[in-house]
Amino acid sequence: MVDNGGVQGTNTPIASTENFSLAVSGGAIVHPSTSSLILSGLLIDSGAALTHLSTQSNLDLTVLGDAVVQTNGFISVDAKGYNGSHGGPGAGLMLTNDGSGGGYGGAGGASASNIPGGSTYGSASQPVDLGSRGGLNPTYSGFCQGGGAVLMRVAGTLTVNGEISANGNSALFEAGGGGAGGSLWLTARQINGLGLIAANGGDGEDSGGGGGGGGRIAIYSRSNNFAGAIYAAGGIGANPGQNGTVLVTNIPAPQIITQSPADIVNRIKGQFNYGDGRKVANSDQLMKFWNGGVSYPYQSHELWFLTENQRWGKLPMDLDTKAIIGKVNREDMWREAAKNISAAASDIPKTTSRGKETFFDGKVFDPADPKAYLASLQIKKVA
Repeated sequence: MVDNGGVQGTNTPIASTENFSLAVSGGAIVHPSTSSLILSGLLIDSGAALTHLSTQSNLDLTVLGDAVVQTNGFISVDAKGYNGSHGGPGAGLMLTNDGSGGGYGGAGGASASNIPGGSTYGSASQPVDLGSRGGLNPTYSGFCQGGGAVLMRVAGTLTVNGEISANGNSALFEAGGGGAGGSLWLTARQINGLGLIAANGGDGEDSGGGGGGGGRIAIYSRSNNFAGAIYAAGGIGANPGQNGTVLVTNIPAPQIITQSPADIVNRIKGQFNYGDGRKVANSDQLMKFWNGGVSYPYQSHELWFLTENQRWGKLPMDLDTKAIIGKVNREDMWREAAKNISAAASDIPKTTSRGKETFFDGKVFDPADPKAYLASLQIKKVA
């Protein structure tokens, strides 16, 4: 728990090599100090906030349980987007005495002297980009910023009675253009609440600046009971910014499209019809469930999965993989089930590791030295 005793606090960095339940309350403001944060649960209480720094690319959250944003609680990356000399791909312009709005999900509004606003870019269905800065000259930092980006995955229920926002900053600079709204990509099994989800463009300064374009919001859920407001509106100004994009869709439940019981039974028996005239009976390539421990949750396999996510930059390189595997691996359940069905002793692995494994390209994964595997790879995320 991070509690500031009711006094509005400055940013408190949070990092952990293990997932944990985070509660932020009492006016505390928290930001991750790593590229991503994995939590078992999340509570943002009234008056508290979770954000990311303007020097970080986004707020990347994975919550393995439920996440709750209480009334007057905030997950906010307002004005955390493109800023200063790094105006972004849709930056507004100030060529004479007034500036146009920044663009992202919607184009920025033109200035009073008709300087065109910033252009649109990015994906409506998978929004991850920052909003662009509005036009100003000189390009001071801390003015007309675009909105930041939130990527949030919740395995359970996401309840929003407060706010989740990535709004662009309104122009506080004379004749400046408003910043564009940023990105909100939210995925949850269920979404509830009466709060606000917003990625609005900032307003242009009223003496001539154009409004910032709206950002991009994508919400995916199995069940959506959210009854609050969702906005990606363009900001007002000499000319308003265009509205951004909002995509709200349900994730369909898994279903069997078609199934032939005869095919399954034959595969269980090791009987195959290849469809080209070849038919095989009593094959040793039959479907296996327990034989040879094929379904066993080897810790070495889990280590490889985590290592691959590190390879592609999805997980930090300093992640304590051993601790995470220790928390989630349930070999004990597999062994108990094997005992209950009287599985043969030869089908029950004697160790938690399959040892060194060689892939089709000759690369070797040694669970005792995953860093050597990463170092041997030519194809991986490098930035």
